[in-house]
Amino acid sequence: MRKLATILDELIIIQNREGWLSEESLRSVALKYGLSYPEARGCATFYTYFRFTPPARHAIHVCIGTACHMKGAEKIYETFREKLSIADNEDIDPKGLFSVDKVACLGCCMLAPAVQIDDTIYGPVNPEDVEGTIKTFLASQFKKERQLPVLQTVTTNNTTVQICSCTSCRSAGSESVRHAVIEHVAARKLPVNVEQTGCTGISHQSPLLQISHDNGKKALWGKVTPRLARRIIDEYLTGSTGAISMTDRLIDLLFTGGRERAQLNDNRIDSEYADIFNMQSRFTFAGCDERDPLSYTSYINAGGGEAIDRCFRSHSREEILQIITESGLRGRGGGGYPTSSKWQMAMQSMDSIKYVICNGDEGDPGAFMDRMLLESVPFAVLEGIAVAVWLLHAAEAILYIRAEYPLAIRQIRHAIDTLKEKKVIGPDAAIPELRVPFTVVEGAGAFVCGEETALLESLEGRRGIPRPRPPFPSESGYYNHPTIINNVETFASIPSLISNTENFTRHGKGNNRGTKSFALAGKINRPGLIEVPLGTTLRTIIEDIGGGVPDGSRFKAVQIGGPSGGCLDKSALDVPIDFDSLAGIGAMMGSGGIIVLDTNDCMVEMARYFTAFSAMESCGRCVICRTGNHAMTDILTRITTGSGKPEDLDSLKRIGNSLKSISRCGLGRTSANPVLSTLTHFEDEYLQHIDGRCPAGVCRELTLFEISDDCIGCTRCARECPTGAIAFTPGERHIIQQKLCIRCGTCRRICPEGAVYVSMHDND
Repeated sequence: MRKLATILDELIIIQNREGWLSEESLRSVALKYGLSYPEARGCATFYTYFRFTPPARHAIHVCIGTACHMKGAEKIYETFREKLSIADNEDIDPKGLFSVDKVACLGCCMLAPAVQIDDTIYGPVNPEDVEGTIKTFLASQFKKERQLPVLQTVTTNNTTVQICSCTSCRSAGSESVRHAVIEHVAARKLPVNVEQTGCTGISHQSPLLQISHDNGKKALWGKVTPRLARRIIDEYLTGSTGAISMTDRLIDLLFTGGRERAQLNDNRIDSEYADIFNMQSRFTFAGCDERDPLSYTSYINAGGGEAIDRCFRSHSREEILQIITESGLRGRGGGGYPTSSKWQMAMQSMDSIKYVICNGDEGDPGAFMDRMLLESVPFAVLEGIAVAVWLLHAAEAILYIRAEYPLAIRQIRHAIDTLKEKKVIGPDAAIPELRVPFTVVEGAGAFVCGEETALLESLEGRRGIPRPRPPFPSESGYYNHPTIINNVETFASIPSLISNTENFTRHGKGNNRGTKSFALAGKINRPGLIEVPLGTTLRTIIEDIGGGVPDGSRFKAVQIGGPSGGCLDKSALDVPIDFDSLAGIGAMMGSGGIIVLDTNDCMVEMARYFTAFSAMESCGRCVICRTGNHAMTDILTRITTGSGKPEDLDSLKRIGNSLKSISRCGLGRTSANPVLSTLTHFEDEYLQHIDGRCPAGVCRELTLFEISDDCIGCTRCARECPTGAIAFTPGERHIIQQKLCIRCGTCRRICPEGAVYVSMHDND
């Protein structure tokens, strides 16, 4: 059995209680576990979750993940520090009210740029929004929680008002909408149900509200406010029946009525998104947008629990494993290793103690699929884990989840408690093999812990440094016992796969079967969560489902697979997205993050961003990874600041290929992919930087902004320019004084006419 506590568990408890780790607390923990003080501090400093100075009252975390970085996260971070008067080399304002730091990824890429203050996420947040965001947060601290009326569940009429409760919608105010709906329905005594749902996927339209009826009629609204929600209910739920009114008369009324009624029509999006939903195939997320993620009854009514029943009543372990083998399920965490091979290896071990671990340490900047699964279908994730526990006769199931995912952690813990009450798992479980602990462990913020052997080291209370392989975890894993480790999406696929294998295998082909969820973010009209069959092309995902890049720009590249992935140009748009096809063009699926870049993005800067991330997150054990990523970052920094040389490109290729061939773990071997792929597809852009110009206008030292004759003299750029480089001349074409310009790009970003452009002349 797992030890009750490790040093890492103890440190997290202290951090959560005290807000920081003092020297005294570190020494006490070291003494308790028989370690020296340097050993205890060495473990703690490996993880970004821990503070070593007293915290402020409120913590501001500015996301610098890929999607946020390319939309100006660094400028937002600087603006927070400026508005709060935080001195250099400090992270707390003089009043001790706020601390400001960076976080690798908040998992809310569709809201980029995203900022978290305490447990509340705001987004998108632009530099001009910073002051208002601080005021909004402070105002929220004085609001008292209202006691909501208890609504009687309606059984005679199945009309339901559903509000999405995922992190994206909550960040946009869905809880205020839900509270307003509950109070309004109670006041009007309407015979309708009100419930929260899991993620719809179209998070850019959040908050989302849907009214559905058992006759099959549905209506969906986006960007709903509490006031609009009340208007929707008044117009669509009529009389005492609570039936949805979909008559032509009402539709005409919406088109021809006053402003509020017109807004009802403008915000209604079900017909607009029907085709987008039809282009997807929800398998792991099936039905989550139609039921309360914490309702076990709703989960069972939708077919949940059948996999466990089938295991216990109908099949031997070998037969269940054969179903998984024949389905062709490959791990959805990035490597694509056959799931059944891992499970079979662990099953065949003669060791009497075995473990099952769910890897929820979704650290890739640009990915948020696992987060949404934990929030939206927690019972499916747990059922998949329970199947593995049953197959192995495991001693314990452990869910290792990022501490940056507070809602996901709350949801999964609530679901575990519910399954214990229902005697599905835990000490009183009806099935003897499931009478084992299901434990949630919070990850302490180290990207490398997404690698399964580093995760094992972290769970055992040490620095998360990857182990040599073999032996593989299935042979010798947690405390040297056979251990199955799969990511959240893999486990979430298991229940439906077992209960309806054909529905899984009909998607994809060959060695790439089933569906895959992707986090779609960046320069895209419809960012959010999607799930498509393996083999769907990038063009379908980006142009048809994502709606292409916003007007005023053009598609340039797509970055897929996080820091381990690659940047592909338009020639890859018709490549089918599956494990093998992507590997064939020098990329990888990774966990499923897709970041779209347009002509305003710099590929050299993107490569520098990823190598800097990998250098910062390297565990340090492997010499080539520890020094190679730093060396590539230094070279790329020189290129983006005007000191690059042609021979630098050969150096980047040499170091990158060395990382691929001799790094000890998968993270090190793939860390050069962003550099090598951009050199393959965008070498001309590197050469332009070496010649002294950044065509995208991102690298400040290589950029000149100028204003064209399209300028209408609106003065917006003059008013927003932080250095006064643009004179206030209403009605006249504005001019940028280059000696005062700091190349922040604010003028180009906010110009309503697109009149600010990047000069292609050398920056003398």
